[in-house]
Amino acid sequence: MNGMEKYGLDSKNINISNNQTIGRIISRNHNTYKAITESGEINAEISDSFKYKLGTMSDYPVVGDFVIIETQKGFNYISKIINRKNQLVRKGEWYANSDYLIAANIDTIFILMSLDSHIEKLKAYISISSNINVEIIVILNKYESIPEKILDEVKDITKGMNVIISSDISKEKAKIKSFMHEGKTTVFLGPEHDKAKMVNKLFDNINLENQLTLLSGGCILINTPEMRELGIESFHITEKFADIR
Repeated sequence: MNGMEKYGLDSKNINISNNQTIGRIISRNHNTYKAITESGEINAEISDSFKYKLGTMSDYPVVGDFVIIETQKGFNYISKIINRKNQLVRKGEWYANSDYLIAANIDTIFILMSLDSHIEKLKAYISISSNINVEIIVILNKYESIPEKILDEVKDITKGMNVIISSDISKEKAKIKSFMHEGKTTVFLGPEHDKAKMVNKLFDNINLENQLTLLSGGCILINTPEMRELGIESFHITEKFADIR
């Protein structure tokens, strides 16, 4: 693979002009986006004409989006989002009338958790992931002291999914990486503490400065922000679960 294809782009039926380029959003900081293009990483902002067309927050670019970027007088402007294959969404609070868009154009979702975490969190991550057509792999750590009743409940809610349960996730590297493919996009979900520790064990302290990273084997990794920001990390998760889709 070369060019943007290695970042998962299917360039068929995409036409751009001389002052335009195709990029994939790899991070966002307030109103500034960082995108990867054939020429490397660039910073870009939303053009005024595109901003005028935007309605809800889910219409804005998100990590994983492919976008068309125009260069004018040395500045880069996002002028269009190329059709999304799918999008990972958490329903917003009822009074906000808006959804939280987490990432776009995904092939595989890994849910990484320790089994000593609240099981309702696992249900919430599965609920979020099950609404788009992707492969879901659940990775569960620290199972040794978990009661059999809880393990039975975990088996029930993960039925039909690939599940990896281990006391040492680093021993499962080969199995986990077998689900990660060149040119395909993988998202990691989970409580931040669990997720960060497990990602570091899997990828030997990988630099996750950008939310989207091209791994050495050619797989594209999206590391989601802390789910605390999205209302998942809550002691009242049971009350909120019905609002998650």
